[in-house]
Amino acid sequence: MSEAKKIDPELLPWVWALREQIHLLDGGDGFYVEQARAGWREPANWLPPSARASKYSGTEWPFDQFLKAYGLKRGDAATFFSDAENLREFKRICANRFSGPFSSLDDAGRRWEAAIKDTKAASCPANLASATSKVFWCYHPDKLSMYDAYARGALARRAKGRWVKYLKDLSETNFIEVFEEFFEKDAKPFIQQAEHFSDRHYPYPRRVADKFLWLNGSGRQDAILQRFKAGLDQGRYKQWK
Repeated sequence: MSEAKKIDPELLPWVWALREQIHLLDGGDGFYVEQARAGWREPANWLPPSARASKYSGTEWPFDQFLKAYGLKRGDAATFFSDAENLREFKRICANRFSGPFSSLDDAGRRWEAAIKDTKAASCPANLASATSKVFWCYHPDKLSMYDAYARGALARRAKGRWVKYLKDLSETNFIEVFEEFFEKDAKPFIQQAEHFSDRHYPYPRRVADKFLWLNGSGRQDAILQRFKAGLDQGRYKQWK
């Protein structure tokens, strides 16, 4: 039997999501979480030559790299963030709204909404709901997920008739609370099972759930999983549990 066929088809996208998140943790997420905790203040003597020669100081360069890594400097946002002062203002808004602990999911949602409004007040022409949520996650990686259009669409379809009445009822206003319902009631058992097919523990399971939703909402799930299965058949980990 091929290695991919050893995994239940319903579980396969969760295994993919877990493996993707481990890859992202090693590729930059772990660093960005550390940076958020430290106020995005990487010592200047660490910075690579490209950063020392850039228009950003040592405190802005890691934040700028995070925005680039997540594709958040495109379209109208690219014009806004091309101005170093705008990037500094966005970093200040996020630190002000996100750095302290939140008392509840409702409180987290209000903070996120406030940050979105703050960016609009700063004359940003783009909707930075996704960008603000991603920065918010860096400050609280064990309690939050990331928001984007694919994840929102997939979550809305799963939430309809359960946690919201209509697809249109899921928005930035209630996304965090509805996502938590999905995570607790649907996602957790699959994530626990997926860990049996990994040699690494991933510390932020909500990100596995939002990666699953991203895959489900991307319109490319079949193609992505086909490639994933081919890779599993050719080179599985030696110590699957």
